[in-house]
Amino acid sequence: AMFEQAIDISDAISEFRSWVYKIDTKRNFYWYANGGNFDFGLLRDCFCIVDKKRNPYTPWKPGNVCDLRTLKKFFGYKAPDEYFGEDQHDAVVDCKVQILQLRDILKLVAQVN
Repeated sequence: AMFEQAIDISDAISEFRSWVYKIDTKRNFYWYANGGNFDFGLLRDCFCIVDKKRNPYTPWKPGNVCDLRTLKKFFGYKAPDEYFGEDQHDAVVDCKVQILQLRDILKLVAQVN
């Protein structure tokens, strides 16, 4: 049932690229993941498969990949339990929680400065 609505990886990467390039034409955004190696490693591998290249052109610059886990440790941040609800480890919920965590940390940084 979960895979009935799945789309081909080539189509998914194409749609992802189109969406990103509409909002970040110069590849200036900073990209965050809970851990920089896992999420971006998987995405990069998808680009390799679709582009049939060992070093594909990704929508992010390598220097703009950031690690949320490091920020959480550095600032001693622990997300409130209500951010998680009952759907822990659901990809969409995880993404939303990580966005909320990053927002909270950036607010902390703004208060320090």
